[in-house]
Amino acid sequence: YEGETIQDNLFYQNISYALIIPEGFEKNLLNENLDDIVEFSMRKDSAHGYFINTQIDSYLNTLRLYLTSGLDLSDAITATNENIDNTPDVTVEVFEGKVDGENSFMFYFFQYYSYIILMILVMGLSPILVAFQKKDLGDRITCAATTARSRTIQIGLGALSYSLIAWFLFVILAIVWLGPSSIFSTFGWMILLNSFVFTMFATAITLFISTFSVKDNALNLISNILGLGMAFMCGVFVPQWLLADNVLAVSKFLPAFWYVKIINMLSGFSGEPYNINLYWQYIGIECIFVVAAFAVFMVASKTRKKDSL
Repeated sequence: YEGETIQDNLFYQNISYALIIPEGFEKNLLNENLDDIVEFSMRKDSAHGYFINTQIDSYLNTLRLYLTSGLDLSDAITATNENIDNTPDVTVEVFEGKVDGENSFMFYFFQYYSYIILMILVMGLSPILVAFQKKDLGDRITCAATTARSRTIQIGLGALSYSLIAWFLFVILAIVWLGPSSIFSTFGWMILLNSFVFTMFATAITLFISTFSVKDNALNLISNILGLGMAFMCGVFVPQWLLADNVLAVSKFLPAFWYVKIINMLSGFSGEPYNINLYWQYIGIECIFVVAAFAVFMVASKTRKKDSL
């Protein structure tokens, strides 16, 4: 054999494992010299290579055991083969596909949705709402025959309409991309509700940010802190089971943590079994964040109106 040829094929991923039986293999086996009895080359990033290497080691060790017991080589090989044939069959139970949409791309789609919708609303809606806070435009609006409460509610409803349109467009995209059978399955409806609740939270946060006269540069900074911060801390970009306990303890105070936790539970990614009671419990926690965010927005808006007067 040519070592360079083997290495080239390993490098270009044409093969995963190359077994080399050197001259004198049988003699070394009979002399109980198992050190470097065979040679091999494999890719370090291939699980197949490690699996094959383990099987070869197991076969040689079993063969060596029969030779040590007094059997000749022919009988030892026969006994080793019979031993392998009598190995109990192992059935690998694959749960993928047994539950509608489980472990499918749908869960990844909606997991990243939490980051995307937050960035869209903060970056797309906030500049429009901030424009209402400018002095000239704000003074003209104040001269209108409407109360400050009414104006706040109307702005809130306008932002809500914008958010619902964005959410609805993502739902249409999911239907086209993933298929109606996935989206309108049992788990699909549960994920849609989860995404809707989080969209309401993103809307409330956007409204709260808009109560301040934030410049574009500061708005970019805030959106990145909110979006990327929650994405990394709550399990959007990094799985929750890889996060440190102190990070998870902090992220529990963020709605994105519970949003992703629902995704993980429905998909089975986190190992947490599906439980309908836990689902509604997590949805309830998200709703608390939504109500709290809208309440903070109303208070901040009212305070700003008083300060402007």
